[in-house]
Amino acid sequence: MGMTINTDNTKVMIIKSKKVTYANFVYGNNNLEEVTSYKYLGIDIHHKINWNYSIEKMINGGWKAYFGVENNCKSTNLIMWDKKKFLFETLVTLVILYGCEVWGCNISRESWRKIEKIQKRFITYNLKIKNNTPYPILLIEVGLPQSKAWI
Repeated sequence: MGMTINTDNTKVMIIKSKKVTYANFVYGNNNLEEVTSYKYLGIDIHHKINWNYSIEKMINGGWKAYFGVENNCKSTNLIMWDKKKFLFETLVTLVILYGCEVWGCNISRESWRKIEKIQKRFITYNLKIKNNTPYPILLIEVGLPQSKAWI
């Protein structure tokens, strides 16, 4: 059909079970690289189909986005709560929850707490509230919806 394959960008990921098999994939005269994870439509998929890998990457990305927002707000002297809350919701929350339709049904309570920790840090830091304030109270204070599953 005249289609050309760029073998430098073509990767192979074998979904592995407990039994490990080794294979060498070749296209034309080129060996194809085998990888243990692959980013597809922005979601990292691990070869063991363990969503913890993807969730951890989202959480780490959320922390990076959070600190980026805080640094930019600090450098521009932005202190208005409503503006900072808008930036958090549009720049940080979207990073954390990207693709949650795929991995969200497999999230553990521990991972969910890690996600909440980013939002809790944002609220306590910006409103100068003690860190030991219960999370549901913080959400009520700032007018954000509460998750009944974790109360």
